[in-house]
Amino acid sequence: QMKTDEKSKAENTFHKKIGKTNYKVTVHFSETSDEIITDKINRLIQKECEDMSYKKDEEIS
Repeated sequence: QMKTDEKSKAENTFHKKIGKTNYKVTVHFSETSDEIITDKINRLIQKECEDMSYKKDEEIS
């Protein structure tokens, strides 16, 4: 039988094929984080927008 930790990892894993490449993706969530998923997504989107804006400004200069 699988150990509990190994079983948990298997349940949090999926495969994704993009083109001719297969990816094995393992999802991990921190049990000690104070940040909820919507806050994290919003923070990542905000950072991406800031990075894109910075790159655009760089191209103009």
